[in-house]
Amino acid sequence: MKRLCNKYDQMDRGDMKILHQRDVIDGMRYAFSWFENTDLKSYSLESVCDLLALKNPKAHDSMADVYTTGIVIQRFLKLHRTCGERVQFKNSCAKVTIPLQQKRKRK
Repeated sequence: MKRLCNKYDQMDRGDMKILHQRDVIDGMRYAFSWFENTDLKSYSLESVCDLLALKNPKAHDSMADVYTTGIVIQRFLKLHRTCGERVQFKNSCAKVTIPLQQKRKRK
């Protein structure tokens, strides 16, 4: 894999650039915001499944865990889509002013 990334100029400071950051859906990145105010014990897949009452009979089997993670992500993306329809984004910041940082005077 690394050889092909080198061949097609897909390396960044020694790391492979297989997928661009915008093309990656990482459940852990979303988990912190999804479960911020819940009774989640940890961010493990097992804890998330317990909280959601989702059964994963083959836990710790790679394909079963990938499938279960996909179900969790699907559910929350559907939730985002449903909630997003109710939120008005256009002109929502019209009355917000962002203060510009003033330069500090040197002593």
